[in-house]
Amino acid sequence: MSDHHSYDPFLAPGPGAAKWQGTPIPSPPPMNAPSPSYIAPSPSYIPPPPGYIPPPPGYIPPPPGYIPPPPGYAYAANYPSVDTSNNWMGITSLVLSLSSFAFGITCIGGVIFGHMGLAAANEGKADNRGLALAGVIIGWVFLGLGLLYVGFMVFLVVLGSSASR
Repeated sequence: MSDHHSYDPFLAPGPGAAKWQGTPIPSPPPMNAPSPSYIAPSPSYIPPPPGYIPPPPGYIPPPPGYIPPPPGYAYAANYPSVDTSNNWMGITSLVLSLSSFAFGITCIGGVIFGHMGLAAANEGKADNRGLALAGVIIGWVFLGLGLLYVGFMVFLVVLGSSASR
């Protein structure tokens, strides 16, 4: 037997050592103990009403103070969802507006498709109004910057041609 065994508090002592002072293990109940065939319910037990159906497993009851909607009102889950068949307009608007940074002229398509996407969102035929609005704003900004650039270049050409006369 090694020296480490004598210092381990979780192991039972070896032969000839002092009595182990660990937690006693409870003994099992006797095998011949009578088991009651009927356990009387507690005095505060109230049986369920007739026709009671227990809730399904995992059911979480509503919070205290919850008032259910009156009859005839539908829950939000029963409302029809927004038609998303025209969402491509808002997405196309944003892509074209952002690609005008590299290609220049695509901002015109971004503005056009953005306004079409906003109209579709207002009619309930699309649910990405934010993308369409971003496409319109970015498209107009790049279109304005492009027009300023073209105007400045025309100004430089006219200024250069008048200076050479």
